[in-house]
Amino acid sequence: MSSIEEIFDINRVLQHSFKQVEFLSKVNNVTLIFEMEKTLPRELKGDIDAFRELLTRVFSFIFKHTQNDEILLSISAPDDFFYEEIVSFKIVKLGIDKKKILTFFETKLEGSLKKLSGEVVYEENDIHLNIPFIIGELGVKGDYVLPSKSMLDKKVLFISKSDYVVKGIGDMFKYFSYTIDTGIIAYKKNRLDLTQYDLVLIEEDLITKSFIALVQATQKTQNLNLVGLTQGNIHVNEMNTIVSDTLLMPATQESVLELIVSIFGNNTIPKENN
Repeated sequence: MSSIEEIFDINRVLQHSFKQVEFLSKVNNVTLIFEMEKTLPRELKGDIDAFRELLTRVFSFIFKHTQNDEILLSISAPDDFFYEEIVSFKIVKLGIDKKKILTFFETKLEGSLKKLSGEVVYEENDIHLNIPFIIGELGVKGDYVLPSKSMLDKKVLFISKSDYVVKGIGDMFKYFSYTIDTGIIAYKKNRLDLTQYDLVLIEEDLITKSFIALVQATQKTQNLNLVGLTQGNIHVNEMNTIVSDTLLMPATQESVLELIVSIFGNNTIPKENN
């Protein structure tokens, strides 16, 4: 490990690095999706500057060169993360020529990887960045905790064109024992039934006048919360007051926690759980 070690929130580092090159994702119409497994601690310890530099360079390279319109970054760690373990950053289906990928990772990232004692593992379509990190506080996973049990066990209808988006964000809601139903097929057939849900999460560009009318009709008889999934280009709240909140892509586990608290409770968010 690098001698420069600092405790950091993995959610904030991911968001910070993305923000540095967000304009490239918009120019090239590439959606970045985070998939954060339950085993990943909220706080880690390591060389934060080298880690930020690594992520920013990787995001920049992907946005410039991928032929795909969406990229999944899946992040995982061992179940028994007690002190120092390997955190795996798997970039799925890059849509970039393998020779170009190899050149980039072997030349442009060599310094950052060396500082982080990281290694690159190549697969046919995916790349793993394996980096050892120390847990933020010994013996503490830093779980994401809702301030009230009443916020648990909600039912969500997720309407998105992307299976990656549904899987990545859906698992973040499942962390809090939420039930997730996928509604894109029923949406396309105009057969949505919203009466069984506490929350509907929908991509903003899928919101139509007929969908708004359906939500309004449902809200007359029950408490239904509507959340717009946004890339930051459209502002649903300016279109209609039925929207409870928005979730900005790429979402993290922390941003999903904050969304749930803003909708179903107060703004007190416990930092961690022993």
